[in-house]
Amino acid sequence: MLGISRRASYTGIRELEAMGDGDPDHPQRPSGDAKRVRRPGGGRRARIDSEPQLAATLAEVLAAHSAGSPTDERVRWTDLKPMRSAQELVERGVTICRNTAAAWLEQAGFRRRALRQELLAGAVDPQQRDAQCRRIAALRRLARQRGVPVLSIDTKKRQLLGALHRHGQCYSSAAQDVYDHDFRHRTDGVLVPRGV
Repeated sequence: MLGISRRASYTGIRELEAMGDGDPDHPQRPSGDAKRVRRPGGGRRARIDSEPQLAATLAEVLAAHSAGSPTDERVRWTDLKPMRSAQELVERGVTICRNTAAAWLEQAGFRRRALRQELLAGAVDPQQRDAQCRRIAALRRLARQRGVPVLSIDTKKRQLLGALHRHGQCYSSAAQDVYDHDFRHRTDGVLVPRGV
């Protein structure tokens, strides 16, 4: 009538009776483990385990879209995001969803990470910073006295290259440390981005 086997019904009854024997506020789970409900060993095998050619296909896709740090062999990154990696696999005849692709990326060691500002580039002298702020304030007062408008403009036309902080995240196998300040003498060069 319920569409389940008699054996499954009796197993459920035994588990419910066993839960009543212990602490009612913290009943014993069927698995015997407080962190999981079901006993281990159930469920379908992971597809990557049951189809060995998938691991080779995934490795091929990752190799085509990965790069590594020349100074730290632990650090690798990829331009693939889960949806894009699923599309790449579909083109090779492997149909998977975005969540499975994300899990496979994580198994390969790639997780979404942002750059960490951990490397010290040097101390900033508070007296020099204070003198700079006082100079700006004096120029603002002078401009107001003359009736000249004061504009605060921040332009970012050039990008400094090197171990410097960048906004955003990418999938990589390890965290990357960058300098906490973007000083020009720490750069490897300057990039002038163009856009429309």
